[in-house]
Amino acid sequence: TLAATERKDLQRRAEAINACDIAILCLPDAAAREAVATIVNPAVRVIDAS
Repeated sequence: TLAATERKDLQRRAEAINACDIAILCLPDAAAREAVATIVNPAVRVIDAS
């Protein structure tokens, strides 16, 4: 979970999503695509609940 002040920081979001095992996204479509595009860790699994 990111602090409210960090949620819109794309760099911080990318660091967090690449450090987790499972990312559960509940974002608008464009934001979800943007978040998934930052994943470089092949072990990260994504559940999109948008």
